[in-house]
Amino acid sequence: MLYVYIIIISIIIGLLRNGKLSSLSQISLKRIELIVLACLIQAGLVFLGPKKVKFVLDYSSYMIIFSYIVLLLAVWYNKWLKGINFIALGIIFNFIVIVANGGHMPVLLSSLYKAGLNDFALVLKEGTYVT
Repeated sequence: MLYVYIIIISIIIGLLRNGKLSSLSQISLKRIELIVLACLIQAGLVFLGPKKVKFVLDYSSYMIIFSYIVLLLAVWYNKWLKGINFIALGIIFNFIVIVANGGHMPVLLSSLYKAGLNDFALVLKEGTYVT
């Protein structure tokens, strides 16, 4: 649900700055397959983690770190894009926190409930981590 809010706020900010949604089609991303791969890995963790898929539970910390490395590589290939530095900075900060916490993004249990991620909260309560 958080992603929906971020997308809506981003669109509003863009429109307030006289931007056009059609301008998004003019962005030429290089190595988009890297972005897709990173998103697929993270989506797999989100959907399969709460289902307690053994492979995901056993390797989630490695998979999330790998996905961030792939994202950073994609940013490197697109370093000429305007604003990519801000995206890179966000990815790097998240990456540092995840690596410092053994491959997991620290999260408050109460925050998961507020965000509607009850399945994640249950998995976290049981001592397995997929974030």
